[in-house]
Amino acid sequence: MKKGISLWIIICAVMGVVVFVVTQVIVPSLQNKTTVRLADGVFTTRVWYGERNIMRAMDDSRDLRLDQADLYVYDATDEWPVWVAGNGLRRDFVWLDSNKRVVYILKNAPSSEKPHKTYSPVEKAVYVLAVPGGAIDAKGLFVSKTAKFDLPEIVTEGK
Repeated sequence: MKKGISLWIIICAVMGVVVFVVTQVIVPSLQNKTTVRLADGVFTTRVWYGERNIMRAMDDSRDLRLDQADLYVYDATDEWPVWVAGNGLRRDFVWLDSNKRVVYILKNAPSSEKPHKTYSPVEKAVYVLAVPGGAIDAKGLFVSKTAKFDLPEIVTEGK
């Protein structure tokens, strides 16, 4: 009887390790990622496709290092609004046209609780790059600069 219980404990422990590895190692590595180069900045970037996924990403804002970013890729050119979820973070936002040229910049947008305070550009864009607050000044970004990046194939459902 004790051997049977010990075997079940071992099986459960192994299954727990497998679940941990899948959720903490494998799934994050499948996220859409790219490298964005803009002015003096090189950002390791998570890529979000489609309005619904982008809204979820903005609602789930995470702390970013100075070399990290989120890139929101829209299906059309428009004056796409942004917000920062209420967790004490600040974000800089860079709107890019279809040629990846910076058309509008917002510095140090503070987080807010729902309903979120939204910020909209005065120019239309296809891409929005969200970087940590202060990154625009630290990396010498300004309007008319051109970003360099390749979009990854969509790994997860999102479009």
